Amino acid sequence: MMNPASLNFKQLAGDATNLFNRAVQFTSEQIVGGEKTEYDSQLANLIRTADHTKDWTEKVVSQTETLLQPNPALRAEAFVNSVFDRKVPEHMTITEQLGCYFEDAGADIGQHTSYGTLLKTCGLTERKLGAAERKFHKDALQRFVAPLRTYLNTEMAAMQREKRILDTKRLDLDVAKNRVRRCTKPAELPGVEAGLKTCQDEFDRQAEVVRLMMSEVPTHHNRHLSLLREFIQLQTQFYSECSAAMTELDSGLNNTSMQDPRYYPSGGAPPMGTGGILSIDQMSLH
Repeated sequence: MMNPASLNFKQLAGDATNLFNRAVQFTSEQIVGGEKTEYDSQLANLIRTADHTKDWTEKVVSQTETLLQPNPALRAEAFVNSVFDRKVPEHMTITEQLGCYFEDAGADIGQHTSYGTLLKTCGLTERKLGAAERKFHKDALQRFVAPLRTYLNTEMAAMQREKRILDTKRLDLDVAKNRVRRCTKPAELPGVEAGLKTCQDEFDRQAEVVRLMMSEVPTHHNRHLSLLREFIQLQTQFYSECSAAMTELDSGLNNTSMQDPRYYPSGGAPPMGTGGILSIDQMSLH
């Protein structure tokens, strides 16, 4: 009975030999332009399309995340929380923070003054904009970024894994071809040719696996098209809400008079306007 330890050693030795042979073959191809088996044109096109899809999807996901959260520290926090499946805490947007400053400033200066009142009004609008922004960010992450990232981590990762296996099988096939070409002993030729046939069969099977998986990429593109349309709709809705809020604020500004009794001593008169009132448009002329 053969010792299991001996079997493990032989397997390790065989794996090490295969790794060495692949390294030699790869180096020969890269440095001295050694012969190698080329993938057929259909498979090569499928691989190229899949690689482009992977690269650009990664860039789209990364840049969209940067758009939605420019702060790299908060992006890192969200990533760590997602890895450990923890709830991501909500943070106020910069716009909401500005709105809070406006409101606090208005309260401190005094809402009985025109400036304080306008600060309060602007603060409410900025917080409304910030709330819309936060909702857009949350929805876009859930309905656009997350599905694309899931695709990269599942279907695309599986395709790339099978592609790496195919590359390994291709190197083994070329090593076997070179072994047949260099065989000078007729007695060893049948065994070497049998090894070549085994490598060819394994390569063909793996190529078919990759072909079938990567032929689904156009279907993935159709799903991504739906996600992109939804992202555009979310963005359109967000900008529409912002436009409505700013239009409302602008309308309020045009109907607001800048009168502040504290600015005019008793018995004094304002520089312009009627009844001590100076409109915002008039103030802008000074």
